[in-house]
Amino acid sequence: MFYKTHALWNNRLLQLLQKADYFQPTQFQEMAIPLILKGRDIAIEAGVKTGKTAAFILPVLERIYKNKAGIKALVLTATFENAKRISREFLKFIKHIS
Repeated sequence: MFYKTHALWNNRLLQLLQKADYFQPTQFQEMAIPLILKGRDIAIEAGVKTGKTAAFILPVLERIYKNKAGIKALVLTATFENAKRISREFLKFIKHIS
């Protein structure tokens, strides 16, 4: 459960995860998310269906929600289709944050 895995999550984002049907982090997310939440820079390369999109979206949203000045994220992808998919994932979460 995301509740048990990431003590740094705030309650509002935990509710957001539930609304988006994110209950169990992938092994990749368990490794990457804590590093990003601590402000570490990482480069992600992993196979399909490993959870890499949520692995960077969720901590970015968490830091934005906590109003961390200076948060920056750069997402590089090889195709326009991937960029659209990543954008849809961001929007899935952002629509619940207002």
